[in-house]
Amino acid sequence: MRLLLVRHAEAVPLAGDGISSDFHRPLTDFGKAQAAALGEALRARNVAPAMIVTSPLVRAIQTAETLVKALTPGKEFLVTERLASGELKPRKLSKLVDEIDGTPLLIGHMPDMGRYAGWLIGAGDDGVDFDKAAVACINCRHEVAKGAGVLEWLIPPAWFLPT
Repeated sequence: MRLLLVRHAEAVPLAGDGISSDFHRPLTDFGKAQAAALGEALRARNVAPAMIVTSPLVRAIQTAETLVKALTPGKEFLVTERLASGELKPRKLSKLVDEIDGTPLLIGHMPDMGRYAGWLIGAGDDGVDFDKAAVACINCRHEVAKGAGVLEWLIPPAWFLPT
């Protein structure tokens, strides 16, 4: 099974625009452009996730909405607390992923997404560094479990953002 892991796009800083809660931080205009460019880049490469699964935080949901428009128009996405910032438990998330028929695209936060990627590929506590709006593809050939995956690619937004 292949998994696509995405870090949400750039969000308004805490206390910016009167935002007092990390949960409610929306994407900036640049973040919206990042998410749109990511969606277009994946679509151009015929990436079609079976399901998009996202954190319940506003910035992750907005990233998911943009990716759904580009990759799976008309489909719903799944919101789960398992991807909320600071809540990621690798084994529990892997059980959810195992229930998806096809390639899931998961949208979350740092350091959680990096740690999950590291857990999957056996990189230990170091994990994988994700820029905002970066995407990684991990191939878990037999099972979605610790050390069972291979990092096939990691694409930072600099590769797909217009200059």
